[in-house]
Order: sequence, then C-alpha cells, then structure tokens
Amino acid sequence: MVSAKRDSSSGGSGGRDEEEEKEGGGISNGYIYNMLKKRLKVRIFEDVFSADTIPASLLQQRGGGGGGGGKVCIVNLSKADDAGTHFIALHILPEKIVIYDSLHLNLNLFSPALWKHLKRSKKSLVSGMKYPLQTVQSQFCGFYCIYFTLYLAKRQFANRQGLVNFYKQECEENDSIVIKNIRTLIKRNVK
Repeated sequence: MVSAKRDSSSGGSGGRDEEEEKEGGGISNGYIYNMLKKRLKVRIFEDVFSADTIPASLLQQRGGGGGGGGKVCIVNLSKADDAGTHFIALHILPEKIVIYDSLHLNLNLFSPALWKHLKRSKKSLVSGMKYPLQTVQSQFCGFYCIYFTLYLAKRQFANRQGLVNFYKQECEENDSIVIKNIRTLIKRNVK
C-alpha cells in the first residue's frame, strides 16, 4: 500500500529531505514528515515511525503538549526492517491513545508488534474511527493520516469551513474527498 523507506538512525523520519518516494504508488515516511513538520509546521505532529520504533517516552507522556492538544505521530504497521504496508495516526493524550486508521483494522491481528508497543504504555487505547474510510485497494492511507493530523491540530487549523464529509458506504469516493479536505485546511489556515 505504501512506500516506507526507513531512516535507521532513530526509527523516525527525523528530518529526511526526500520529498516523495513512490514504490508501488504510496507515499513515503519522508514525504509525510516534510509536509507536516517542515512545510506546514504542525505543532502537535511529532514524527513518522515504524511499528516497532515509536519511543516509549512519546507513548507514555502525560503532558498536554502542542497547546493542550496532545501529540500526533504517524506509524507504519510494518517493523523497521520490513517493507511498508499501511499508515495510521496516533493521537497521544495524557490518559489515552486514540488510533486513527482509515482502514479500521484490528491492530492486534494486523500489527502485533505495534499492538504490543501500545499496550506497554498502560494507557487506554481507543479507536477514532467508527467505520473504514478507504478501500483495501486504495493507497491513500498516508494522505488520510495527513488529514487526521491537520484536523486534530484544531488551534493551528481552526478554520474548518468548506470541509466535505466522508462517505460511509462509497469509500472509493473518499480518496478524492481526503485530498480536497487537506487542500481546504491548508488554504484556509496557512498564510
């Protein structure tokens, strides 16, 4: 589903300069990192990680961070030494971790390494999704994560005028909606 070339030094994308790597159609860790951290300077965004490289200190943090909005990281369900598969967003709050997965997968089955890592935080794990937004054929999971991050950065991206609701049934249409919504949030909130 995605290209997830890793930075072996820290497990995260940590300042990589590549704009986009397309191997099989998806977007890379570096593209997501550059978009959220460097170009848009999203204050609540931390980094992009592999399932087994999220720092325990990030998952266990209790402070509000980002102006009271917690922290967001994007995680590939694969381990660092495996090919990338699927991106999800984690909203890390003082007492819980909210999981935003556009495919609405059971993480315990699809990424046991990530599930084990999250359980060690001793926080409540909650799904931020009621139903899937994308089809399994879609390669837009990274774009959904960018959207989730911008949407969660409510103080920085406060103008929500013009956002389009996602379809519950016709998930194929949601890929174009997520791109429109990202553009709308950027256009209305970034000067």
